[in-house]
Amino acid sequence: MHPELSALVSIFLYLFFLFTIVYLIIVKSSSRSKKRKFDRISLYLLILGGILILFSILSPAIIFGFFDLKKTAPNVSESLYAQTGPLGDTLGGVMNPFIAIAGVIITGLAFYAQYNANLAFLEANEDLKKQFKLQQFESQFYEMLSLHKENVNEMSIDDESFNLNEGFPEQSEDRKEIKGRKIFYLMVKEFHALYNIIKYVCIKINPSDLDDKLNFIDRVKIEYFKLAYNIFFSGKEILKIQIDLNQLDHLNIQRKSDFFIALIKELEKLRKCHKRGLRYLNNYIKKNDTPKSLHIDFSYKPFSGHQIRLAHFYRHMHSIANFVINQNNDILNYEEKRKYLKMFRAQLSNHEIALLYYNWIGGHGEAWEDEINKFFTDFRMLHNINSHLVLSEFDIETFFDQDIYRKFKYKAGKQKQDLLFELYGIVSQNPESENSTLIKK
Repeated sequence: MHPELSALVSIFLYLFFLFTIVYLIIVKSSSRSKKRKFDRISLYLLILGGILILFSILSPAIIFGFFDLKKTAPNVSESLYAQTGPLGDTLGGVMNPFIAIAGVIITGLAFYAQYNANLAFLEANEDLKKQFKLQQFESQFYEMLSLHKENVNEMSIDDESFNLNEGFPEQSEDRKEIKGRKIFYLMVKEFHALYNIIKYVCIKINPSDLDDKLNFIDRVKIEYFKLAYNIFFSGKEILKIQIDLNQLDHLNIQRKSDFFIALIKELEKLRKCHKRGLRYLNNYIKKNDTPKSLHIDFSYKPFSGHQIRLAHFYRHMHSIANFVINQNNDILNYEEKRKYLKMFRAQLSNHEIALLYYNWIGGHGEAWEDEINKFFTDFRMLHNINSHLVLSEFDIETFFDQDIYRKFKYKAGKQKQDLLFELYGIVSQNPESENSTLIKK
């Protein structure tokens, strides 16, 4: 073997072993550290570049081994080395093309690595942005919960302590202030009383409603319920103004004049009874064989309206729910929105949830559940409602078992477990495929 060829083989073997050692170190270290892991394209380009570099070193020996100038040109007496000039020029001319190609590949690898690094930075930056937006959301959400708690704690009603012997309120120093969640308990009682009063007046003015063949609830349920809630929310004094201005025509209540005159008189009579200390009227509604008593034992002036307490309370509640539900799905998915609304719902007492249900049926909270917003069904804002606090005529299970409310969203793969209400087995009618599409919107 020629000395030059022996030198080339030695260099090749040295570089080959060096490249093998470096490659093994890179692969081993990248397998231990996830931060320095090469993808397949980078690894293939690196190996290809190394092979070309090694081949460039070996190429002179391979080419010179295949070509013998004396065989191809017998008249030439000098060797190929003497004809091509110095050895360095010969090696450079043979090796440079392969080294140049390897350089291009490795340069491309450097650009590709930079491209991956840029993508990783952008992905990390997007994660940081998402995390920052989530922190902003949680900060505002918990601040809104805190404001809700303050709204409840600041609610108050004057407690009228009555002297039952004289029938007049005692001196002002004996009057107490009812505050906080106790108010909602009294509000539910007052609304139930108002609904029964309207029912009583309706039966009194229209004796035909006593007929067993006619169902009072089927014919006037929503209209009279809305009227009861209107009085509960605005008060008897506002009711008089609304009657004079014909602002209750939308309720579609027949025989308006006679009915409203009798209703105003009944409310004034019961307010006087309440003032004298008469808080319980036995057999108030005498319909069929099931008479119903009237309870007006709430310790404040009745039928005065609660809009000063409830208006901002409901607006803030709706703002919290709307704030959570309308978050971008990239920040909160459907299940996560349900999780935060569950936290909000946990702040509500049973009587607050019952009043929220009444507020919706009464026409003052239509935005909670309509064609656009599905806060009650899709997002379960009434999930923990207690049936014992709801008027039997408006049983929530019967009300929401209608088909128009049955196509609600549910957590993926949990159609039969994710019920509409905690205590009632109302299941969504959405197929799994349709539901999967809905919860991703």
